[in-house]
Amino acid sequence: NARAMNKVMQMFNGQGRGADLDAAKDTAYGLLCSITEYVDHERRAMNTDNRLNSAWFGAGAKLKEKGLQDARALIA
Repeated sequence: NARAMNKVMQMFNGQGRGADLDAAKDTAYGLLCSITEYVDHERRAMNTDNRLNSAWFGAGAKLKEKGLQDARALIA
């Protein structure tokens, strides 16, 4: 969804935690960190338990796994 992608890109481009660090700035690792931050802290959820369940086992976990696969493809 466009809203989620926009938020991830904003975090990647400097608004995310640690996005300004040399180790993460403009790297595949930094993009993965932005995806993880979005899923774990920004994505809407009914409550904390639902957010945690999604991040660990559900749609959030799948999104983070897809981000990891895509990051690996970028550096391969």
